[in-house]
Amino acid sequence: MNIGVCGICCDVCGLIDRCSPCGPAQSEQAEKKMSIQKELLGNACPFIECAKEKGYNHCSKDCSEFPCDKYRKGPYPYSEGYINMYCRRKCM
Repeated sequence: MNIGVCGICCDVCGLIDRCSPCGPAQSEQAEKKMSIQKELLGNACPFIECAKEKGYNHCSKDCSEFPCDKYRKGPYPYSEGYINMYCRRKCM
């Protein structure tokens, strides 16, 4: 199962045929994805870059700062409603 750095399961995403999965941030798969993104788009996914830099694999599981401003500013991968619900439950 491919779980992206952001926590979305790539295997059930409707874009799987148009987007390669990134896998955990410390994986070769993520490194390859960032390289392709930089080549095609001029920059890499900020979530992968940040998690890789911090030594984490998945933001919501590994990082105590989740959801950080990268997620809050959106507009993707999570809605404001999801982030608010996550924060309410995390602080319980």
